Amino acid sequence: MDTLLADAVMSVAGERGSHRIIFDLGDGLMLTSLLSGQLVILHKRVHLKGGILRLCGLSEFNRDVLRLMGVLDRFHTYSDRGAAERG
Repeated sequence: MDTLLADAVMSVAGERGSHRIIFDLGDGLMLTSLLSGQLVILHKRVHLKGGILRLCGLSEFNRDVLRLMGVLDRFHTYSDRGAAERG
């Protein structure tokens, strides 16, 4: 599986010295199985670095995609960015 997204996000997190990541899925973004897989890989990498990955702005469609893939429970989900920041 290609891990370009996970690689890019981890690279930026490493440069910034923080593995506390908020991934905003709002603005009509629709999860595909490929993108969902990238989020799972990213979650694992962030967790191994002692960080946390928070998802916010999940539409019902995207929540269903993650639920059907059996991975929704791996993620900390929040209604919006502010809630994710306060986490």
